[in-house]
Amino acid sequence: MRARIKVTSKADGMARIVQSGRWLAALLLATSLSGCVIVPVGAFTKEPFPAELRQKLSPGQADRTLVRQQLGSPTTHKAGGQYWFYARSRATWGIMGGTSSAVFSDEQWLAVEFDAAGRVVFLEQGDDPHQCLSNGICMLSGLFSTQPSNTVMTAPRAQDQAARHDQASPDTCAIYFFLESLPWLYKFATARFSINGQTLGLVNDQSYLFTTHAVGELRISAYQLRTNVACEGGKKLYVQAVKARDSSWETGQTLTLVSETEAQAALLTRKLALPD
Repeated sequence: MRARIKVTSKADGMARIVQSGRWLAALLLATSLSGCVIVPVGAFTKEPFPAELRQKLSPGQADRTLVRQQLGSPTTHKAGGQYWFYARSRATWGIMGGTSSAVFSDEQWLAVEFDAAGRVVFLEQGDDPHQCLSNGICMLSGLFSTQPSNTVMTAPRAQDQAARHDQASPDTCAIYFFLESLPWLYKFATARFSINGQTLGLVNDQSYLFTTHAVGELRISAYQLRTNVACEGGKKLYVQAVKARDSSWETGQTLTLVSETEAQAALLTRKLALPD
């Protein structure tokens, strides 16, 4: 589990969050030297997704209505509601004394997949936001942020493999969307792609989107950019957005078709993102 540390100054009432195991070790050492008291507050807090709850909501026993009754509305959802995601934090340790207090918490998340009838077909808890689930779903960004609608979640591993090996039919084209690899200063940037005014989904530079579309002229959008592409039967198209190197998260530099060779090199280490 990833420790989140909330430090509150008694002098000015301000709070900050520190996310690092090294900070945890340093603070524990500091408490022993400063006479602070460590309080196991986890003994008084509940697990966000206890085993008995997960059992009640397990595949074959639960549906969308029961999940909502037990967990409330999801933190975010993907693929038109086929996937629900929940993000919860649980306080585990507290430090009291000196000029500041600190609360350590663990971040846990839960993924639920439904079939067309609204029945649960997959449910699994993640103890670490940086660790993927058994079926390959990963949280790449945003689930624990203040804007969970900007979350990038990857698709199950099987869907990723199917997208990579898709053979478009004579009356459709296959389209891959991705964001240019970014320097560290822009690593939190994302791009939301749309087709003919309909949002497809969000990616960062660790993921890509995939869809098939009926033949015809398509209007592709990302950031403030627009471009038209010809969707020809049986063809594969690769659309790349380039983030503008400015202070805004909402502006792009270019939106263009790129060659299969260039795209395959970029997509090699990326994961398929779930659409919105």
